Amino acid sequence: MRPEDVLKKLEACGALHLNTHVALQGRRHGDAYIDFKKVFLDASLAAEFCEALATACADLKPDAVVGPPMGADRLAYETGLNLALYQNRVVMTPFAEKTAGPEKFEFRPEFAKAFSGKTFLIIEDVKKTGDSADALGAVVQRHGGIIIGKAAVVDRRPSVGGFRSLLQLDLLDWPEDECKLCGVVDLNRTVGQWKDFDARHPRLGGSS
Repeated sequence: MRPEDVLKKLEACGALHLNTHVALQGRRHGDAYIDFKKVFLDASLAAEFCEALATACADLKPDAVVGPPMGADRLAYETGLNLALYQNRVVMTPFAEKTAGPEKFEFRPEFAKAFSGKTFLIIEDVKKTGDSADALGAVVQRHGGIIIGKAAVVDRRPSVGGFRSLLQLDLLDWPEDECKLCGVVDLNRTVGQWKDFDARHPRLGGSS
């Protein structure tokens, strides 16, 4: 799938928000947002992206494909299924769960005991900093797995993380306290982490 086709599909399903002011994860603000939840409202579109990810990563021949919950793990399952069918081999697609601990994610014991010596591909929907993939990868490695690649449908910061991607968009973002849009453009309160921002800045709610 060509990058321009990915961009058109994201625009058509309403996932792409440009020229806005949005709160991102990690207490950062940006002028664009990709609402990947809109992709999951069309199962055939999500499947198209997963097939393209499998094609882009076929040379890696991973033993397992995983993704951070909630969302990227669904893409990981479908990508792993495509790899298994195309290459006629077994591909594991264990799912991780969020935890309250410092590692953020964990796998159930019946999954983790199968990781030793296996190669893993980590999938993201929209890669920003790559922190979630790194955190998930650390858990995989703790259980003996080997990370051989990371891939995303969209990479919004191509210079960081070493991801393969279907679409690269070098979108601007800043630390929250250095945001160039605060006080100039109202915060978009339809997408992103605006609820978290308002909870931390109640006096600014509705006016930032």
